[in-house]
Amino acid sequence: GHNKQMRFFVLCLALVATALSAGLTNKAVSRLIDIQGDIVFIRANITMENGGSDNVASFQYPLDHPIETVSAFEVRTDADVLEAKYDASSKAYTVKFTTPLARSKSITVQSALVLAHVVRPIPATISQEKPQLVKFFDNHYFSSPYPTKEQVTRIVTRAQKIESYSKVNPTTASKEGIVVAGPYKDIAANQFKELMIHFDDNVPFATVKKTTKDIMISHWSGLSTEEHYIVENTGAKLDGFFSRFDMQMRRMVSPATVLGLHCTLPPFSHDIYYRDDIGNISTSAVNQTLRGVDLDIVPRFPLFGGWKVDFQVGYTTPLVVFQSKEIDKKRGAHQLVVPVVPTMSSVVADEVEVRLALPEGAHNVAVDAPAGFTWELSSEKTYGLLDVVGRPTIVFRGRMVIPMLGGAAQVSYDYNTMRLLAKPAWVGLYVVIALVAVVATRRFVAWLHSGPEASHTD
Repeated sequence: GHNKQMRFFVLCLALVATALSAGLTNKAVSRLIDIQGDIVFIRANITMENGGSDNVASFQYPLDHPIETVSAFEVRTDADVLEAKYDASSKAYTVKFTTPLARSKSITVQSALVLAHVVRPIPATISQEKPQLVKFFDNHYFSSPYPTKEQVTRIVTRAQKIESYSKVNPTTASKEGIVVAGPYKDIAANQFKELMIHFDDNVPFATVKKTTKDIMISHWSGLSTEEHYIVENTGAKLDGFFSRFDMQMRRMVSPATVLGLHCTLPPFSHDIYYRDDIGNISTSAVNQTLRGVDLDIVPRFPLFGGWKVDFQVGYTTPLVVFQSKEIDKKRGAHQLVVPVVPTMSSVVADEVEVRLALPEGAHNVAVDAPAGFTWELSSEKTYGLLDVVGRPTIVFRGRMVIPMLGGAAQVSYDYNTMRLLAKPAWVGLYVVIALVAVVATRRFVAWLHSGPEASHTD
C-alpha cells in the first residue's frame, strides 16, 4: 500500500511539473552529433520560450539512449551549470532553471551528452584486412515534450565512405562523412523518426574492461602510482585466423585493430615501467611535453576484435605537481588535486577503481570526488615500507569513464611532519641493531674458536 501511495505521489508531481512547463516552446534547436570511434558526443544549443501564463522552474530533457550508456551529461547557460536529475520511470532528465523563466521570456541553454558503447559493428565479424562498418541510431528530431519551431542536426563521422543513412527530407550527406538532418520546421512535441547511419568507422574500439590504480603518497618521494589495465577491442570480432605474415609483409591489417595505446602521465613523472605477467615490455616510448609525459606503448600482439590484453604501468611523480593552488583554510593543511581517471586516452573505461593511500598518521581527511565517482574511506589499511600502523586509504569507484573528459579528486588531510623523521630513525635503529648483532656474532664465533685452544694450553 505504501509503495502504491508513493508511486501515485510521484506521478502527481510529474503531472504538476509537466503542467507548469506546458507553455514552453523550443524556438530553435541546433544539434551536433560527433562520433569518435565508440564514443559519441551530442551537443545541443536550445532556445526556449515560455508562452504560458505562469513562470516555469524546470523543463524535461528526454534521453533517447539507455542510461547505462551515459558517461556524462550537463546543461548550462552562459553563466551557470543547471541542476539535472534523471528519472528512470520517464527516461528523462528534469533540469532546473537557476531562476524560474518568466512568461513571454526566452532563454538559451547548451546541453552536452557523452555516450559510450552505442555504436554497433555491423557486420559483427570481419577478416583481418577488412575495414570495420558500424551503425549509429538516434532520432531525426530533437526529442522533447515541447513543440519545436525550427531545428537542424549535424552528424560528424570519421568515415571514408557512408554506406547508407535514413532520410527524412531534407537529409543530405557529404564526402567528408557529415550527414545533415534538417532544417525541420514546426515539429510537434514527442515526435520520433529513427535516424540511422551506416559507415566505416576505423577508429579502434579500445575498451578498458577494468582498471585499478594504486597510489601511495609519500612526503619523501612523492606519489608512487601503478595502474593495472585489462583492455579489449570491443569492435567487430576477427573472422578466421590471425596471419602475422599478412600483417608484416603484405600490410594486411584492419585500421580498426588496436596496434598501440597512449597514456599521458602527470608532468615530471619518472621511474616509468610497462610490464605484464611475463615481465617488462620494451616496446614503449617516453616523451616529455608541456602538458605531461607521453607514454606510447605497443602490446606484445595486435588487438583484433574480441582480443584482450592485461598489463601494468607504473611511475613516480613529485608531490608538488598535485598540490592545490587554491588553499581552503577550513580544510587540512595538506591539500592535493589527484587525477582519478585512467591516464590512457581515447578509450572507454567500463569499471574504474582507485586506491589512494595517504601518509601513515594522516587525519582530518576530507574528499571531494569528481562527477561520476563515489568514494569511501576503506576499513582496510595499506602498508608500505617501514609502515607500522598502516595508511588511511581512500577508495574511488567509477563506471563508464572517458579519460579525455578529465576528473580529479580534491583531497585534504593533516599530517604531523615530525613523522617524517620517524622512518629515518627506524632505519638508523635497524642499522645499529644489525651492526651490534654482527659484532656480537663475530665475537661469539671468535670465543668458540679460542675457548678450546685456551683449555688445551692449560
